[in-house]
Amino acid sequence: MAAVKPQRPLFGFLWPAPRAVPQDDDAVQLTWLRVPPRGPWRLALLIALTALLITAGAAMISALLASMSLPGLLISIVVIVGSALLLGRGWAVGTSVNDTGVKISKVRTTLVVPWADVLDVDQAAQSRWLGLPLQVSGWTVLLRTSEGLLSTHIATSSPDLWGRSQAADAAASTLRTWWRETR
Repeated sequence: MAAVKPQRPLFGFLWPAPRAVPQDDDAVQLTWLRVPPRGPWRLALLIALTALLITAGAAMISALLASMSLPGLLISIVVIVGSALLLGRGWAVGTSVNDTGVKISKVRTTLVVPWADVLDVDQAAQSRWLGLPLQVSGWTVLLRTSEGLLSTHIATSSPDLWGRSQAADAAASTLRTWWRETR
C-alpha cells in the first residue's frame, strides 16, 4: 500500500512546514518575537504607503515607457527601488526578542544585544517622536549595557502604541520579563 502524502494548501509554499521542537526543559525560543506587535496606526500607514508606491511606480513607468525617455525611465526606476527599500525597512523597524537577546531594528541599522550584556531595563521619562530628535512627553524603555543606554521602540510616542497606554505598559513588562527570565 502506498504512503499517503499530506496535502498542503494551494499556496502552501508561502508557509514553512512546522518544525519539530523539543517539549522539555531544553526548549529554546530562537524565533524573533516582535515587542510590541505592529499597531493599527503603523499598519495603516505602511499599507497606505505600499499601495501608493505600487500605484505611483506603475504610473511613472508606464508614462515613461510611452514617451520613450531612457534617462527619465532610469531615474524613475532608481527612485522606485530606493523608495521600496526604504519602505521595506519601515516594515522591519521595531524591537524583537528571543532567548538569546534583543534585536533593535532601525531604519538604517540593526543591533543585536545578547541578554548577558544587558545590565538593566529602565524606563525613562523622555521620548522621541518617530525616532526624530524632537522630544515629546511620555516615556521610553531603555536597555542599560556596559557601553551605555540603548533606546528601544517601546515608547508612548511609537506608532505601534499611539493611544494604547495599556499596550505600552504590557510591552514594557514583556521586555522586562524576557530580560529577567533569560539572564
